[in-house]
Amino acid sequence: MAHLTRSKREQLAALHRLGKTQTDIASFIHCTQSTVSKELRRNNSHHPRFWYDGEKAQMCAEQRRRASKDKCFRWHDDPEALRYVIEKLRLRWSPEQINGRMKILRLLSN
Repeated sequence: MAHLTRSKREQLAALHRLGKTQTDIASFIHCTQSTVSKELRRNNSHHPRFWYDGEKAQMCAEQRRRASKDKCFRWHDDPEALRYVIEKLRLRWSPEQINGRMKILRLLSN
């Protein structure tokens, strides 16, 4: 799904309040109809026609984005993994080799 900006969410809300179809809204804000559909479904906790709030939807999107980044494994924050990467780079291993070996050694979560 394309990421919607604050202004596109506000436009979506205004057009939705006017009773425009998802296809019309998508055309106006230059995205796909499925993006509009998912956005309305994701941020409509009440009646599917009247409760979309662009400002609230933007705050929720920012919160979801922060939460997803909090769950990300950052190998450079792990001293053991960082030491391993530096050691292998000095031995001229490729990033792909390092990544593959780290997965085998379970230094990476995926």
